[in-house]
Amino acid sequence: KGKTGNGECRIVLFGLDNRFEKVDFITTNKEGAFTYTIDKDTIIPFSLFMPDGEQITLFAEPGIKAELSYDTVAGRRWVVKGGPVQELYDSIALEIEKCADKQQRIKTIEDFIEKDPLNVIGVELIRKYMVDIPQQDNQKIRSAIAKLSGIQQDNEFIAITKKKIEERSYHS
Repeated sequence: KGKTGNGECRIVLFGLDNRFEKVDFITTNKEGAFTYTIDKDTIIPFSLFMPDGEQITLFAEPGIKAELSYDTVAGRRWVVKGGPVQELYDSIALEIEKCADKQQRIKTIEDFIEKDPLNVIGVELIRKYMVDIPQQDNQKIRSAIAKLSGIQQDNEFIAITKKKIEERSYHS
């Protein structure tokens, strides 16, 4: 899956908001290596959809060269070495994934956002662990969004999510 005829793989890159409105394909060489450059002066969140089906959230940080490797020893197949935003996201995501249940995950997200409401990571945590899941809890999503700073609440994804929640509440 994801392989081309000559042993190369294709990775799908998907921008998560209007800072990088793009879907692109990355073709690796036969060894699986690739280079992709995002030339922006701000932090850009995006996802890579890997040939093995895994989705990896990345933050392109200005002036930072990130590396993605496959590592079965680390307990996670895909390992990202990036800048400070990526490292913080990966540590929070790992903490969330270790939570015993959905309520504990939500509390971990809310605690992170309360401590740092300006951080761009909060938006992605809400998307990945609260919105893009089965059986969303609209009240908890509202609560987490309310903890974000005003600038993060203006994020395109958050604005769309708030509107969808309002529409669902109106129709129920």
